[in-house]
Amino acid sequence: ANSMRILDQICENARAGVAGQILIVPEQFSFESERAAAEMPVKSEDFEVLSFSRLCDLVFKTYGGVSTETIDDAGRTVFMAATVDQLSDGILAYKKILKHPDFIKSMVATVKEFKNCAISPEMLKSAAASLPDGSLKRRISEISLLYQGYDALVSEGFSDPLDRISRACKLLDGKDFFKGKTVFLDAFKGFTQQQLELIKRIIVSADKVYITLPCDEMDNSNPDIFFSVRQTARSLRRICLEENVEFAEPEELSENHRHLPPLKAMESNIFAGHDMKIPPAEDCITLYSADKRYDEVDFAASEISRLVRKEGYRFREISVIAKNAEEYAPVIETVFSRHGIPFFIDARRPVSGQPLMIAVRAALETVISGFSTEKLLTFLKCGLSELSEEEIFQVENYCFLWKIDRGEWKKPFSKNPRGMEEGLEERDKKELERLNFLREKIINPFIKFREDIKDASCFKDYAAATFSFLCAQKADLHLSELANDFGQKGDLETADLTERSWDVLVCALDKIALLCQGGKNDLMSFYSLLSNLFSLLDMGASPKGIDQVNVGSASRTRPAQPRAVFILGANDGVFPGLSAQGGLLSDADRAKLLEANLPVNDRSAKGLCEE
Repeated sequence: ANSMRILDQICENARAGVAGQILIVPEQFSFESERAAAEMPVKSEDFEVLSFSRLCDLVFKTYGGVSTETIDDAGRTVFMAATVDQLSDGILAYKKILKHPDFIKSMVATVKEFKNCAISPEMLKSAAASLPDGSLKRRISEISLLYQGYDALVSEGFSDPLDRISRACKLLDGKDFFKGKTVFLDAFKGFTQQQLELIKRIIVSADKVYITLPCDEMDNSNPDIFFSVRQTARSLRRICLEENVEFAEPEELSENHRHLPPLKAMESNIFAGHDMKIPPAEDCITLYSADKRYDEVDFAASEISRLVRKEGYRFREISVIAKNAEEYAPVIETVFSRHGIPFFIDARRPVSGQPLMIAVRAALETVISGFSTEKLLTFLKCGLSELSEEEIFQVENYCFLWKIDRGEWKKPFSKNPRGMEEGLEERDKKELERLNFLREKIINPFIKFREDIKDASCFKDYAAATFSFLCAQKADLHLSELANDFGQKGDLETADLTERSWDVLVCALDKIALLCQGGKNDLMSFYSLLSNLFSLLDMGASPKGIDQVNVGSASRTRPAQPRAVFILGANDGVFPGLSAQGGLLSDADRAKLLEANLPVNDRSAKGLCEE
């Protein structure tokens, strides 16, 4: 209803000759909104669809922006690790876990949250000063120190995209960028503090601003599903009052244009806390209780097959939604393939499980451990060496038979390949000669790798040595062969991810070499940083066909006009889920910071309501 009302208003304005209309939507709605806009009787030069990031690009293009190279999560991790290394002497509260990869990741997540909440290091420092002596005061003081050091390192030659909105706000101050424009904000359920700052500038200078929010009465303070959305509405009203801008009476849209009567009734009453009275469902709502996840997915697959076979549905008209699609992905891949259902899982895949990343970690662990057989075999079994599978198994059998390990790899194998047999027959000598040839083929590149590592004095040298080792092994060619094997077996998605993992690795090594220039660092620090990057990075896959069932997580999936939707795992405490825990700040910490007027995210009641 909200989106339809917005589009109707845009068309009405266009007929009245209103130009300069801007529709701002979330990133994931951009495509659908642009498609809807293309079907409207509005001249393209008088109307445009933007996201907040594209709006910032427009502001930078108009007034000038930062021309430095931007960083991503991998870059943030590298910079945070460097910050921790430089400031470690002044950190006491987190001393025991300071250089642990999980602390680096948590610190990056905390800084991202602070930036989205428009909290600067100075604001954090002031809040710490107002807190009573104790653990929280010490921790906030140290977090503010790391935050300030991180910003200082980034600003030396790079920029963080998380600062884009803040930079755009500074450029817009005193400008008339939105003068003469009508701005619409649609499909949001809330805004970050940064976004509210930008919206303030829009409200002050635009001719008219329309904002849709999915909630009921604005002043209702009940902690229900609209709790956080109402807070957003009240924040917008407060901005208007502070800036002396007229705040029109909200228009409540109660008509549901999307759903059949049973679905409308369920949507209106499912969280109302009382018994639902639902009109005859006419088979449009089906509940299925399964004992196991496999049975659940098998039921969905059977129903999808029936809908396509007997009722004329297309696969692309069907969506499958789970709270976390990654958890269901292995079962869906197995069951849907067995039923012959083409599907696309819209989920981010961690790169840490890719053969290339496992091989790189194993190679570094081999050098660190002094040529551990276990680590060597792990590298070989990733399929990126010159040896065939049969040769690897033969070497493994010999090592298992005679307990070959570490320094023994540098000496020729001399014991009987057949075990505790007396003397060496001619065939034993030939086999031993062949095994020693394979031994040299395996260990010589690692000896060279170890020498390069010994000569390294900084992260840049370690990154270069790692890349040279992989090139010597022709890892890129072997990776392409591995991807081709997956493709020939029909696993196009795995083939694509395997092929792209090389670019991800090279990008990670480039970032380490570029961002960590100068300073002495040891091999273990490099290994920890690279492993941390692997655990943080992920890859998304693109659909390989047109007529496919779309599978995705509830937080990411936005099906346009599905004819059938299957919701998996609608269990208590899962869908909706419980409030997220963990991180450097607990719910109790956040409550105290809110009392100190620091606008951190409230993950307790608000988080549950949002979920």
